[in-house]
Amino acid sequence: RYGATGASVQPERVLGLLKWLRGLRGIGIIQLDHANARSVAGFSDGELAQVTRLLVGDTGAELPWVNVGVETVSGALLRRNGGAPKMGGVADEEWGGFCATQLRRLIRAGFLPMVSLILGLPGETPADVEATLHWIESFKGERITIFPVLYAPVDGSTMTAKALSPLHWRLISMAYAFNFRWIPRMYWDNQTAVGVPAWKRMLFQAMGHGQVMQWRAFFALHARRARG
Repeated sequence: RYGATGASVQPERVLGLLKWLRGLRGIGIIQLDHANARSVAGFSDGELAQVTRLLVGDTGAELPWVNVGVETVSGALLRRNGGAPKMGGVADEEWGGFCATQLRRLIRAGFLPMVSLILGLPGETPADVEATLHWIESFKGERITIFPVLYAPVDGSTMTAKALSPLHWRLISMAYAFNFRWIPRMYWDNQTAVGVPAWKRMLFQAMGHGQVMQWRAFFALHARRARG
């Protein structure tokens, strides 16, 4: 959104900034943080590919990541919880499909999208969770990571694991199947690109795979508990 005017992004301003940064001495990877799906839609496929090339430079990195806050595939639920500015002019019933399209465009441009989803938004129904689960399933085989997080309002009344339904646990397990596949690869790729020694990279991989085993066991335990 660098140089944006209201809701309208200015791709040429972003590309100009990245070209200027790439001209500085000693610059390796330039890492993005967050991007709104609506902002991504304002870039052409060619412009997204240019952004990727400028971020990576000559480092050889193949998995630059960016976080995209989808939050829920239910546009109506998102709007009721204050998400209208994020959605812009996208219709409630089109939000999930719109986000999926922008995420696939990012993938084609060379990014590894990191999607955030919020579980337990006020007014969430089993149908909302089921729709989000099917939305996740539609990305099977694609290069993407998905991180469900629990609704945590400022009043401190945070949703806990005990409140998660079996459907929630199915969603979490499905999302983390993507993460277990792609996060280790992303770490290896990014660390290689910035010159981390091979022995350190292998140590991180070993530790990471140990964590994967622990998280798989954790998910299985809570799924059994949720089923009663």
